Amino acid sequence: MRFIRPARAGLGLAAAALLVTACGQTQAGSAIVWDSGRITDNDLAGQTQVLIDEFGVPASPELTQFTITRLAQNVVVDEAAAEVGVTVTEGEVDRATQELIAEYGGEEALAEFLAQQGVPRDQLAAQVRTSLLFQAISEKLDPNFDPTVGSTVANQLLVDTSNNIELATNPRFGVWDPQRLTVVPDPNALTRPGDNDLQVAPQQLTPSQ
Repeated sequence: MRFIRPARAGLGLAAAALLVTACGQTQAGSAIVWDSGRITDNDLAGQTQVLIDEFGVPASPELTQFTITRLAQNVVVDEAAAEVGVTVTEGEVDRATQELIAEYGGEEALAEFLAQQGVPRDQLAAQVRTSLLFQAISEKLDPNFDPTVGSTVANQLLVDTSNNIELATNPRFGVWDPQRLTVVPDPNALTRPGDNDLQVAPQQLTPSQ
């Protein structure tokens, strides 16, 4: 995972080699489970429905896969931040959010950009918080951290954290790949998302410096 500055273009996660299946079995009614919590199917459906209703984003398996990836990444970053003892305050999140609004020319312009990245308007603060946490993790673990290129050390911590908390997704929505930190189509599914549809590349946001 890379710490990403919004530069009017989305950047994806760092690639890794081997596709692996997620650990464990999901609980009934759960989209994502890990050792200390879960995100329900209804939570996932609610966030995708906001994008459909407010911005006319077409309903599709790709949109769901995109959204569940973002939610799973947020869980992993939260857990990794707790492990290394870094936090961000609400004030830091608010300041970064306001800077982004100014940078994009207003709330509506930013909301439209976020919708293109699969992020509902009401999840902006959560995404900013995730980005700030990842930056804090990277700065603590990697003295040579450069936000423009990311941190291999921090990426590896997220991979290890994902494995340690046994995060898994409901196969109906795709399979969590802890090496790539993304949800991929279930290789055993009868149908798979089209190659030319929405790409799974969740946006992590912080203002330019």
